[in-house]
This record gives sequence, structure tokens and C-alpha cells, in this order.
Amino acid sequence: MRQLLATAMVLLLTNLGFQLYAQPWAQSQDISSTARTGADVVRSKSNTTNFSAFPTSGTGLLMVNFDADQYGQPKKGSYRYHWDFGDGSTATGSKASNTYTSPGIYTAVLTVSDGEKVMRSMRTIHVSPSTIENNCHTFLIDREGFEGSWGIWQDGGSDASRIMGPEYANSGRYSVRLRDNSSSTTITTSNLDLSTFEELTIDFSYITKSMDHSNEDFWLQLSTDGGKTYVSVEEWNLGDEFTNDIRKFDSVVIPGPFSPHTRLRFRCDASSNSDWVYIDDIALSGCSSSRTYTTVDQQLKPSAEKRTIEENPAKSSFRSLVK
Repeated sequence: MRQLLATAMVLLLTNLGFQLYAQPWAQSQDISSTARTGADVVRSKSNTTNFSAFPTSGTGLLMVNFDADQYGQPKKGSYRYHWDFGDGSTATGSKASNTYTSPGIYTAVLTVSDGEKVMRSMRTIHVSPSTIENNCHTFLIDREGFEGSWGIWQDGGSDASRIMGPEYANSGRYSVRLRDNSSSTTITTSNLDLSTFEELTIDFSYITKSMDHSNEDFWLQLSTDGGKTYVSVEEWNLGDEFTNDIRKFDSVVIPGPFSPHTRLRFRCDASSNSDWVYIDDIALSGCSSSRTYTTVDQQLKPSAEKRTIEENPAKSSFRSLVK
């Protein structure tokens, strides 16, 4: 009888332990037994349970967006988030992004504490060398999150605004809102000398609100004559590329050639002032056969000390001097 009871107890504890371990992270705030044993880190078996990352693979300079918001909030207090992206960079907050500048395999780790327990999970990020010819060197030209200013982007007018609202921002508190379909529903870069690049890549995050009609969309456009004329290089449509109220991440590759008077422009094609697209964390990178490139900061501020971005062959990585 004692042996039967012992066996039953072992089976019961084993079953309970498995159920606790297999709980999704969104429910793990109710689990407190591990905190009493000294093993106060709840580890997830699945590397996709605790947070999302997009994309998890790519080439050249790869901007990855991380999001833990979708997994709910604790019943008491608030979570404290710490991200370790595996390349020496870290961040805090439930949402974050990181640009990986060197080819390699990285482990991104999210550590979350609610004041009583610590939870940890991870994802693997694969960064491959650029797919362009071997003599192509990848540079981060500019990255803008719109927290303090427009950066290299210019608002088109009343239908383009920097908006404070964490629910619309991918990171931080600010994003850019475009609405309606008018001459002012745009954001455009200043003239950029991109003539040394054979290819450009634009990574960004966006979310749409009330873009309910099939003819409502937004575009990315390119000008090589200083803004006199534009061509559309990509467009996003309801039902094809986006669904309202769902955050999206996209990457657009534009082949050259480019000129010393290159401009990029996002333009909204909605129906009214109540139809919106919020754009955030725009990263512009390029591939060039040259090992040096005059920074955007130097181009837009000629009086500034002359600097360049250059490949760092000692570390097989790239360092950006763009502010």
C-alpha cells in the first residue's frame, strides 16, 4: 500500500510539474512555486512563447523588431523588461528594436520581472552577408524613431504629424501619422547624395487605423532629381499587405543607380482625415562598392567636421557615425 501511495504521489507531482513548466508565459505570473525553491527563473521550452521577433533572418544590416506586449499584463504591479540582443546592445520596455550590423547567429534574450519572479526566454536571429556582389559593403545611412524631431524627414503639411502615443509607436512614444490624400499627406527626406550606392534598403514599422476601403493605401516613392518627379517603388493595400489595427514590419529593396539629389517619400492615399497610417523606426541602409561614405549629418550640415562611415575589417562589422 505504501509503495502504491508513493508511486501515485510521484506521478502526481511529475504531472503537476510538467503542467507548470508548459504554461504559456502570459499565464506564468500565477506560478509561484519556483520562487520558493531558489530557482526563480521560469524558462520556456519554446523560443516563440514569450515574445515575437520580426524578421528573424535576413542579409546585410538587419533591423529586428521585438514585441512582448501581446502576451498580456500581470494581475498586480507591472513587468520590468530587459532585452539583450546578443550583439552587445540592450534595451528596456515591452517593445524594442535592434539593428544587427554584422553577419552571424545571435541569441536575443528577454528577461522579465514582476517583483516576485523572473521569467526569461530567447530567440535566435540569423544575419547573412549581403546577397549583392562580394565587393558590396553595407552601411547604415540613417535611422529615425521620431522621438525628438523629424530627423532627415520633412513633413508635407497639415496631413502629416509627429504623434505622441505609445499605442501607435513601435518603440518609444512618437511616430508619424499620415492621413487623407492631399499634397500635404507625405513625409520626404532631404536631398541625399546616394550616388555611391548600388542598392538601398528601407526597413520600417507601421499600423493603420480606419483604412477600410479597398482603394485606400500608401506608397513609398523615389526621386533622383531632387523631388521634381517621383516613381512609386512599393505600395501597401488593405487586405493584401495590411489589416487595420495590426502592427506590421516591412523591408523594401530598391536597386540603383541613385544620384546626388535622391529623395525618398512616404505618401498616404486614404479617403478622409479619419483614415490614418502610423509609421515608425525607419532605417535606411545601402550597399556600395566603396569602403567609405560621407554621412547624412555631414551632407545636411556642411559646416560640421567631415566624417565618414567605413567598414571595420578587423571585426568584420560596420560602425556608423550617423547621429
